[in-house]
Amino acid sequence: MVVVLVVVAGVVVLVVVVAGVVVLVVVVVVVVPGSVAPSCAAVTGLAADDDGVALRVTSAVSLPLPHAASTPTAAQTRMVVDRRTRRPYRSIGAERGRAVTVRRMGFRLANVDDRAVLVSPDELTYHDVADASGGTLSPDPMATLAVAEQLAELAVTLPSRAPTGSIADVTLGPPVPHPQKVFGIGLNYRDHAAETSKAVPDEPLVFTKFPSCLVGPTADIELRSDGVDYEGELVVVIGRSGRDIVAADAWNHVVGLMVGQDVSDRPQQYASTPPHFDLGKSFDTFGPTGPWLVALEDVPDPTQLRIVTEVNGEVRQDGTTADLILDVPTLIEYLSRIATLTTGDLIFTGTPAGVGAASGRFLRDGDVVTTTISGLGTMTNRCADR
Repeated sequence: MVVVLVVVAGVVVLVVVVAGVVVLVVVVVVVVPGSVAPSCAAVTGLAADDDGVALRVTSAVSLPLPHAASTPTAAQTRMVVDRRTRRPYRSIGAERGRAVTVRRMGFRLANVDDRAVLVSPDELTYHDVADASGGTLSPDPMATLAVAEQLAELAVTLPSRAPTGSIADVTLGPPVPHPQKVFGIGLNYRDHAAETSKAVPDEPLVFTKFPSCLVGPTADIELRSDGVDYEGELVVVIGRSGRDIVAADAWNHVVGLMVGQDVSDRPQQYASTPPHFDLGKSFDTFGPTGPWLVALEDVPDPTQLRIVTEVNGEVRQDGTTADLILDVPTLIEYLSRIATLTTGDLIFTGTPAGVGAASGRFLRDGDVVTTTISGLGTMTNRCADR
């Protein structure tokens, strides 16, 4: 083991190397008299800005900064997109130092008995939002989507609070139970387009799902025919409303992501020409979502999420959001040119290859559909004839 201690301009850097691998880096900022250390004074760790917004610092800032006005405020934080990877991150530009990149503390928002709850970091317990906030935040899951900053602040305090209950003891509802609009995107993975023998569309193939189809992550899927299919998908949740949103600013309008199943009754979908995408995908129970909304800040890279759908333990779909033909910013830009996107609107972003229609293997009574997206969670839905 090699330990290296370097002191440069009031910054102490401790590096521990074991077997040629750096296992620990600690940065300590020494504040000289007459200077004010900003609240974001570490390479990684927790901090808070002047407005008390919880931040996770992910890169360093040159110090010292001569006055507190140089410390980032909540108003200065915004989601930006890396031009190469299109990966979103929070960024702050400090006037008197290097740029600071931070990520606000995230949260996991769930729905228990139509009340908003925050899920603990270990995903085993939950805290009722209204109770934990002393009544300052609404119990309505839809209302909480508009106060993401307050939810992040509240989430930081969860480890010091007694939980309301155990996740294992409750039935979760859809995290966003009453969106104004639910969009679906068809043929947004090349392998899925190929398996259906359809050409990749020049523009997004957009359909709608009726909000009444939404159910929770463990709800039964009701089968009305012998041709009901599964489609595991990433679901985007709009936070800040907007119209004519440009792609470069799109992630600023996203509050979080969820796992979704775009269940489809193929006979109904293709009962007419052109197809009834909306009707075939909007039967009651045809929109499982959950298990919770994961705030964008808690998703390491939404452009690299693995999507797996299993039926009775057999993997049927195994894809990644890296293969999306039209990425999330492009979809938001396109949709917002047509309709104002409002808080809580959902976008089912498309499904990878492996759907039942391609092999003739549709869902049957008693089948169990398990849908997992890395970093977002798992849904388990049983199929039942009706």
